[in-house]
Amino acid sequence: MSATGILTLSKAGFTDAQVTALAEYFDAQMATKHDIAQTNVEIEKARSDLSRDIEKARSDLSRDIEKVRSDLSRDIEKVRSDLSRDIEELRADLSRDIAKVRADLELKISDTKVEIIKWVAGLMVAQGAAIVGLVKLLPGPHP
Repeated sequence: MSATGILTLSKAGFTDAQVTALAEYFDAQMATKHDIAQTNVEIEKARSDLSRDIEKARSDLSRDIEKVRSDLSRDIEKVRSDLSRDIEELRADLSRDIAKVRADLELKISDTKVEIIKWVAGLMVAQGAAIVGLVKLLPGPHP
């Protein structure tokens, strides 16, 4: 407590014991330059610790992001590879199926041609026989 504070209390009618008790109380409660310096040191230490923790969190987060990015790139590349392989397999299967269908159609067309030729030849023979029979049956000069 300052000297003016003590004089003011004495003039107000406080006893010396009361003024002394109040002065001791305020002195005990008052922060000294050492207390303030100690508090500033603790604040700086806390600030330093916090900065270090933030930097570590940033570093960890950057590392985790890079790992996730790497894993994702690897997974995407695997999916692309699998998809390309599947597409190639489907193309091969489709080409094989098209070739099989083409061969089956060519065989059926060939069989149909043979059947048509048989029928046409048979009909031509039958038509020739019918014409010869009609010529013989019709009256008129025949050799």
